[in-house]
Amino acid sequence: MHSRLADDIQNWWTSNDNAVKDNGISGIARLNKGFDPRVSPDTYYFTVSFDATRPFPRGKLSGQNLQNFPTYPRIPSWVFPGPFNFFANRIAGGINIAHNFVRATPGYPGDVAYVNWFVDFFNNCLGLLGYQIRLPTLGGRIPRADMLPALSIFSVGMSGRIELSEQNDGVVDTSSMRTPENQPVQGIQAFNLAAVPKNKGVYWDLGLTEGIDHADEVGVFTDPDMVSSAIPNDQCRG
Repeated sequence: MHSRLADDIQNWWTSNDNAVKDNGISGIARLNKGFDPRVSPDTYYFTVSFDATRPFPRGKLSGQNLQNFPTYPRIPSWVFPGPFNFFANRIAGGINIAHNFVRATPGYPGDVAYVNWFVDFFNNCLGLLGYQIRLPTLGGRIPRADMLPALSIFSVGMSGRIELSEQNDGVVDTSSMRTPENQPVQGIQAFNLAAVPKNKGVYWDLGLTEGIDHADEVGVFTDPDMVSSAIPNDQCRG
């Protein structure tokens, strides 16, 4: 069996006709260039979309975060962080108050912008050291805790790409699930039940379901109890 398949698998892997190539930025551009998004007037089109991300959290510093902060000159532990992190808690509280004030000022670039500055700085250091890897910059959303860990790094990278929607299922961005780019789409609520044939040639979106990542959709690495217990009913729409 190995002898029969080896050459075919090698040809498939080195070609552009696989999901690894298709799901990259250049692969997406190539597919879009050769894809005709026009609908057929004789076909019914139904789409459904998923999202396994949540908004980027508003960080809040705590004394525990500061207790191991290196100080120079060295400060005695009874002063910092102090008994039961007393002084560290006071300093963290003051920083949080100042941070909230800065957040409210006009023109504040946002926490994500500062995080991405550190990411770019770290990536620059990796490049100087000769490492051929880069950490992805963040967007306004991050993976949910229940997303398959193997997909989380891709989700972060997708959210940080301004040409994609920040919502995604770990593999595909949510807006692409609804309809091809720049194509009209209608909610399923407007579907004409009285004259069904008139609904041909239109993308009908069945709605957004939250808390479902790509592995859940295709049915791999999925907890068998997930459907009945992991997602509250009020989080599912469509």
